Amino acid sequence: MYYYKYKPPVLTRVKNRVLVWDTSSLSHALEDYSHSAVSAYRAAKKRKIIINWPTVKNYLLRRHESEYKSRVLLASCDGRERVCFIPLEILRELEETPKLRKSLRALLLGEKEELEAEYGAEAHDFSLTFAPSLHIDSAMESTVERVIEEAERLGYKVGDCEECISIADINALSLAYEKGGVLVTGDRRLMRLARALGVEVYYTFKGR
Repeated sequence: MYYYKYKPPVLTRVKNRVLVWDTSSLSHALEDYSHSAVSAYRAAKKRKIIINWPTVKNYLLRRHESEYKSRVLLASCDGRERVCFIPLEILRELEETPKLRKSLRALLLGEKEELEAEYGAEAHDFSLTFAPSLHIDSAMESTVERVIEEAERLGYKVGDCEECISIADINALSLAYEKGGVLVTGDRRLMRLARALGVEVYYTFKGR
């Protein structure tokens, strides 16, 4: 009997023990390959550039880096290394996608017996071994309102549109603000807003 020891690459600038996840970072951690590929294709099309495989491949590899960083961080959400939170609004938004709903509930919200039943004897006692979990919490309404006011004052749109920061992500930012934690995000607009408000951010893509 021996213990397997894997040493993942160091994710710099993540010293805070409290993480709050937004929609983009958590979906990157949980999504499957087909969703990743189509999302990369859609991102390339938005830039109005020549669409061919080399272009889409570059966007896909960039997205894979974000997925990897998100998954490494998610594995640290075991209550010992880090404590991780999502607002109820993020959970509701992600659960609208069936593939994400299964991972969220089975792996992160304690409903792990479903996986044991699906994979049979080889997954025996998986539910007793797998440690990562997410805690559901909500920011105070007054904090959310204050963050929305600041976002709009700084020129950001909040709501349900292509150029908007979603209400769910505003709730994640508000929760990170209240807890003094790190906001984990792959959304550039949300990252810039968080920094403007003095909230520590881990941006899962390269660049600023």
